[in-house]
Amino acid sequence: MYSLPPSGVKNMSKTGISEAKTLRKSLVTVCGILCLILILNSPIWAAPFPGENAESIITQAMLQASPSLVRIETVGGADVVDDVLTGTGPTTGVIVSEDGYIITSSFNFASNPATVLVTLPETDNRLPAQIVARDEVRKTTLLKIEATGLIPAVAVPVQEIKVGQWVLALGRTYDARRPNVSLGLVSALGRVEGKAIQTDAKVSPANYGGPLTNLKGEVLGILTPLSPQGTSSMDGMNWYDSGIGFAIPLQDIFAVLDRLKAGETLKPGLMGVSFSATPGFLTDPVIKEVRPTSPAAESGLKAEDRVLTAEGKEVKSVAQLKQVLGQKYAGDTISMTVSRGDSTEEVSMVLAAELQTFEHGLLGILPKRIAEDESGVAIRSVLADSAAEKAGILENDVIASLNGEEIQNVLELSMKLSVKPAGEEVTLGLLREGETKLLKVTLSSAIETIPVEVPLPFAGSEPNQALKLKESGELKNTISETSLDYEIYLPEDYQTDRRYGLILWMSSQGDQLPAGDLAQWKRICRTRGFLLVRPLTEPGVAWTAADTLALESCLDDVEQKYSVDRDTTALFITGNQPEFLIEFATTHRSRIHGNVIQSIPRQFDLPFNEPGQRFRFALLYTVDLTDEIQSKLKEFVKSHGLPVWISQVQSPPTQEEFDDIATWFDLLGTL
Repeated sequence: MYSLPPSGVKNMSKTGISEAKTLRKSLVTVCGILCLILILNSPIWAAPFPGENAESIITQAMLQASPSLVRIETVGGADVVDDVLTGTGPTTGVIVSEDGYIITSSFNFASNPATVLVTLPETDNRLPAQIVARDEVRKTTLLKIEATGLIPAVAVPVQEIKVGQWVLALGRTYDARRPNVSLGLVSALGRVEGKAIQTDAKVSPANYGGPLTNLKGEVLGILTPLSPQGTSSMDGMNWYDSGIGFAIPLQDIFAVLDRLKAGETLKPGLMGVSFSATPGFLTDPVIKEVRPTSPAAESGLKAEDRVLTAEGKEVKSVAQLKQVLGQKYAGDTISMTVSRGDSTEEVSMVLAAELQTFEHGLLGILPKRIAEDESGVAIRSVLADSAAEKAGILENDVIASLNGEEIQNVLELSMKLSVKPAGEEVTLGLLREGETKLLKVTLSSAIETIPVEVPLPFAGSEPNQALKLKESGELKNTISETSLDYEIYLPEDYQTDRRYGLILWMSSQGDQLPAGDLAQWKRICRTRGFLLVRPLTEPGVAWTAADTLALESCLDDVEQKYSVDRDTTALFITGNQPEFLIEFATTHRSRIHGNVIQSIPRQFDLPFNEPGQRFRFALLYTVDLTDEIQSKLKEFVKSHGLPVWISQVQSPPTQEEFDDIATWFDLLGTL
């Protein structure tokens, strides 16, 4: 590489000047070749501007399209939808059949108006219209008026639409007899997951539902606000008049028009898989999770499968997969090729309109946490209003069988119940005062409130000095394999015949547990029978994915050395960066069954509930949260099938608040 001397070109030698000229010629030649290659291979086709006849050409196109444009007015409905003030002015629709069917943008009906009125071209008569059906994939709505002899729009075949061609965005908003118009170009094709034409013409509520036409007045598509990130009919409105507008190809609408005429609401087709949360164009198409009972699960897809093709098209990113899947409706079939280890699998599935969320069924009992000589599960407590209470189960009953199969211990009963959904009926064999009873119980959903009274786990049991450890209280252990130190608090009355819950206390930023809080944690460990474990890192050093193995080894070490009730293991997270620790808890649901978050992140990802993996969330907040935010948080967690408890606490929590937290931990063992 050449670089100029400090004094500039004047000091260059003749040799240097000659070499510079040669280099410049070479660069010019290379640039010329590159430009030629780009021109020859570029898919962009730029139509010539209409020139001197522009006004005449545009006017003629408007006149050609005008007989198919109608004006739409709505009356009544919500004033605000998705925090957006809904418009009350006229909008636009396009006639798609001579007998009164009209297609328009669903944006125009987001407010669920009570009345819809349509004004036909060249008239002042307003006719009542009925909403026939909605296409929730392409965000369009079909209307019907009582009229015949109408002039339907002419659709341009999708394969004839070119990037760079001139287009008109038309609406019938300001003048019922003359369309409003915006001139622009086709900017891109196959946008918004393969569904839309993109244009730089001004697109706004003034022409939503109207046509995007060529300069002959033929319709390329129907203008509607769209957003790759959203699913609401209001999404994408913030881009109006920005030079980023979208239209759904009219040919695609005609392909499903008969289904819409039949009144069918067309819903997006869902597979039931999730991928990493990085941007789709950067994310490898490796499946992170498969929803139970989903089309993906029934087709045989598994976590860690890599998608190679979809509908015969190569897939190298999640974004490319969405380009195929985003155009599909519920009921459509999609075929895929995936790699699994060293093999390649062909799968096919029928996409679903909704995915069923698994919800664990519960009896509503707390087992005793003291080892018994006899087989079966002794009941410590029956929760109020639970399925068990309604069926007549009592404290101190012993569950001896489930659906005719003998039950040996708590672990066996827990595993068998963990795959049963809420609403399923089971038959329990109970031992009560020497007698055997059979009771039918319909399993219920998780109780999300904290009961007023829950009996302490070891109340009434006699201490046994022979079963105590030599060391208890605050201890420090080191795991040599991973060089991780952790502190553990063993209650002073710890006995090996008791099963203790495990609380893993962690600050996302490596902060230490304040002394005042530690005293409260010790108290609830003594009363509720818990071990408090604190993995140690350098102060101020955040936990990251690189610490996963060390944290797993910490759990291994505690479970091997101490008597742990594995149904009552939870992670308590403090700090402002809890995302990794949330992920650690949710990806280890076979070992961790509860997650308390004391600092609610702005964004966090959750898995969907699965049979065999019980898990609960608790969200504690110290600042005021509106009822709306609390409701949305609860709805988000519950939409994944996970029970959630949301509560405001002081900083630090009061003794009463610590008692509620301790009871919540204890209830993780509910079966």
